[in-house]
Amino acid sequence: MKQINAKVIVLICAKNEEGYIEKTLNALLNQTLKPYKIVVVDDGSKDKTPKILREYRKKYDNIVVFTRPDRGFSALGTYLMADTYNTGLKYIQEQDYDYLMIVGADTILPPNYIEEMVKRFVEDPKLGIASGMDPDEPISKIHVSGTGRMIRGTIAKKMGLLPRIYAWETYEIVFVKINGYHAKNFPDLHFKHQRPGGKGHMRSYYGWGRAMRELGYHPLYAFGRFMMNIIRGHPSWAIAMMRGYIKGGRNDPKLLPMKKYMWNYQRSYLSHLPLKLIPF
Repeated sequence: MKQINAKVIVLICAKNEEGYIEKTLNALLNQTLKPYKIVVVDDGSKDKTPKILREYRKKYDNIVVFTRPDRGFSALGTYLMADTYNTGLKYIQEQDYDYLMIVGADTILPPNYIEEMVKRFVEDPKLGIASGMDPDEPISKIHVSGTGRMIRGTIAKKMGLLPRIYAWETYEIVFVKINGYHAKNFPDLHFKHQRPGGKGHMRSYYGWGRAMRELGYHPLYAFGRFMMNIIRGHPSWAIAMMRGYIKGGRNDPKLLPMKKYMWNYQRSYLSHLPLKLIPF
């Protein structure tokens, strides 16, 4: 097909990933549709990650590595992760590419993942952002995974750098929607996390709570999120999320149209909720 030679740039952010990064890179290098470039941002690793990246960079011309100074702590679950991604995005914005893919440093993609994802973007011109999923960590049909997500190049270029907010990851999805495109995940496209799930949930859920305030989540919609975690047996996650929501997020002018979009969407959802509950 015509788009089989599409230029896909992969962005990876890594910190102390010596046990995972090699398998992640090997899986990318063995794709049926090879990445045009693999951009890795080393976020101040103190283990063997920098050494491993140097070796791969010498061996493969399409691997680009940027090194950030060590903060002294992990930025995971905080607004500071936006700075890490922006280090790579500044370089990527200057490149000629068709699709941007975000991949976690511990993610193993099957050999046909990139090719299959590109095919689906070609088939659906209004698809703006999409991902597969880890079968061991099922997600909602309307959610897009943080890793293995692909963004249409025209949208990624228009979006530019990420704002320094807790909602930086969700920002991409909402940006796509307010620009007339849609988001989707494909349950049949599987990838695998090497790292056991569940690590860092408390900080992540606290950050999620703050992100909901940044994006203007309706209080009742946010309350529903809290309750769902309690129902699923994770009261500590619900409390962490609630604390974050009460604390509030960070202000940024870029968020104003997104807050309007989220408020209208959630208000409409809540107004139809009673009808959805009647059958139960």
